[in-house]
Amino acid sequence: MITRRLIPAFAGLGVFLGALVFFSGCDAVNSNDLSGVWTGTATFTSDSILADQNLHFKADYEATFTFRITDDGGLITGTVEGAFDGIRTTTEAGHDPRRITFDPSTPFSDELFGTFIKPVLEMDVPDGPYEDDLWTFNVAGNGAKLNRFLTHQHTVTLADSTDFTFDINSDAFFEMRYEGGS
Repeated sequence: MITRRLIPAFAGLGVFLGALVFFSGCDAVNSNDLSGVWTGTATFTSDSILADQNLHFKADYEATFTFRITDDGGLITGTVEGAFDGIRTTTEAGHDPRRITFDPSTPFSDELFGTFIKPVLEMDVPDGPYEDDLWTFNVAGNGAKLNRFLTHQHTVTLADSTDFTFDINSDAFFEMRYEGGS
C-alpha cells in the first residue's frame, strides 16, 4: 500500500526535476530582447601566388567583432567594434616583402541599426566598411549564425604605385555568442 502511494510521488518528483533541468538549459537570452553584448571571431588565412601581379600574398589573422546591442521591441541600435590580430605579408617579384601587423589594441567602432523579427536579426552599419546586408543572423538561444563566410577585401599597392584589391574569405561561417548585459 505504501509502495503504491510512493510511486506517484516519485513520478511527480521526476517530472518536476525533468522540467527544472529542461528550463535551466533554456536560453539565457530573453527570447523577446537581444540587448547586451554579442561577440564572434573570424579567422582568415591565405597563402596565394597572384600571377597577374607577380605577387605572393600571405595572411594569418583573426577579426573579433563585438556587437553592443539595444533591442527596443524589435528595433535594434548599438555599435559594432572590430579588432584585428595577426599579419599580412605581400612579396612582389624582385622586391622586399611588405608586412602589415594588425594590432587588436586599436579597434574600430561604428554605429548599427536594424531589426529583430524572430529568429532573424538584421543589422546595417551605414557608415562602416561592411558590404550591404552582411550582418543578417539566425538567432537560436545564446548564439547567432551568419550562415556565410566573412569576406575581407585587401588593397595592395604594387612597386609601380598601382593598387589592386584581393578578397579573402574567413575560414568558417561567422557565428557570435551572447556574452551578457551591456
